[in-house]
Amino acid sequence: MTVPKKDPDRSWKKTIEQLQPGEILPIGPTGYNPANGDKLPYKRRLDMFNFGYTMKFRTYTLKLNSSKSIQESSFYSANTVYDMYSNSHTLSADLEKILFRNQKSKVTLDLGIKRKHNQSYLEKSVLSDRKLAVGTVSLNTTTSLFGGIFGSSVGYERGLKIFHAERDNGKIETTPKAQFHKYSMNLSYYKPITNKFVYRANVYGSYSNDVLYGSERQTIGGVGSVGGYHTRESIQGDKAIEISNELAYNIPVKKFAVVSPYVNYGYGAAKYNRDKSKYRTGYVTGMTAGIRFDTKMFDFDFGYAKPMAHSEYLSPKKQEMYFSGSLKVSF
Repeated sequence: MTVPKKDPDRSWKKTIEQLQPGEILPIGPTGYNPANGDKLPYKRRLDMFNFGYTMKFRTYTLKLNSSKSIQESSFYSANTVYDMYSNSHTLSADLEKILFRNQKSKVTLDLGIKRKHNQSYLEKSVLSDRKLAVGTVSLNTTTSLFGGIFGSSVGYERGLKIFHAERDNGKIETTPKAQFHKYSMNLSYYKPITNKFVYRANVYGSYSNDVLYGSERQTIGGVGSVGGYHTRESIQGDKAIEISNELAYNIPVKKFAVVSPYVNYGYGAAKYNRDKSKYRTGYVTGMTAGIRFDTKMFDFDFGYAKPMAHSEYLSPKKQEMYFSGSLKVSF
């Protein structure tokens, strides 16, 4: 998944080591004068890459996954612009075992492990360089219910001390923990209303008494979540819940693809542990209308999102547009 990039010229920037005697750090290119209302362009980049491999053997399924995201952004201070860069890389392995299955229901147990490496920079300065290892276990069920399909999952995550992961020795109470405990729950329901008209609902929540790193907190808002709150205007929490409802109309295009116009309404709320600021709690609501194009090899999703009610400290844009695509390969 990617968004339109903005990569303005930054050749005017210098480090302290590059300055000549008596020279000061420039705040902009030649001719830039903020007193005249001049504004500097900002950077924008968000790339997300994902590779997965699945292998089945009898009642077992092994899933291997590698995902990477790269983000660039800017903020303004003291009449100049500062650039931020962050990247994250996650490697994961999951083993799923079918415990029970009949014509209507299935129960599975999932055991997994993840290694996460997150880096962030302000200009050339390192803000964080963190490695985490996380063990996961979840019990999952699917069953037919009222003419639809109901799914549920209850999970537990634990930060581990392997793969050179960060340790919590000497940390104070308000510092994020690497060896954390987190619980999660997911409920989903899919029901065909007519031959082509379908309804989807999803509830996802997470709970932890620890202060978590941002990568382990539940994030709400943006692509695949509550529409209209991309990147900075999304909310996070050590305790959080998100609810979404969607109506879609599936239009088969011969045997080649399925085109699905859809509309989605979402709500989310989150809370930080051991935080007394006005940002300790937050909520968002938003709507997304779009169209999906699904084939055997390609999936595309284009959406128009509009934020609705939200916490006072948030200032989302009036509207946003999303596009995502994926390539499916079987061998």
